[in-house]
Amino acid sequence: MQMVSILIGGDICPSGGNESSFQRGDAEEIFKNTIAELEDADISVCNFEAPMISQESPIDKTGANFGVSPACINGIVAGGIDAINLANNHILDHGEKGVFDTISTCEKAGIGYFGAGKNLKEASNIWVKEVDGKRIAFLGVTEHEFSIAGESSWGANSM
Repeated sequence: MQMVSILIGGDICPSGGNESSFQRGDAEEIFKNTIAELEDADISVCNFEAPMISQESPIDKTGANFGVSPACINGIVAGGIDAINLANNHILDHGEKGVFDTISTCEKAGIGYFGAGKNLKEASNIWVKEVDGKRIAFLGVTEHEFSIAGESSWGANSM
């Protein structure tokens, strides 16, 4: 029986000097010596630590408001990442529209996502990938902060 190889990465946040590499889809520059591992993995997921936004609309909060161009999805696609976790403390940094834009960007690019949605029910949905007849499921959760989805409001899935 063949084992399924799963690569789980930590926070990815295009910022400063590397945002243009993400937009261009320059996986070699972004992921450097981890490219081989990404290519070899049956499933690769990571936490994407910024909403992909078409227009800035930062919320009033303590700390930095992250937000990157939707073109940054090109780096995720080029890196061979199958899905991204969106349950984090920055997904709501540009309000509900930022969460919507991020999810729409993933869907258009064919990248799976989990951990955020238009309400708590959708934010708690799992992402499943089948490999060699085995179904592997991922659930994203984050600490209960301002970024949490409600019964009828966009946001992240809370622990």
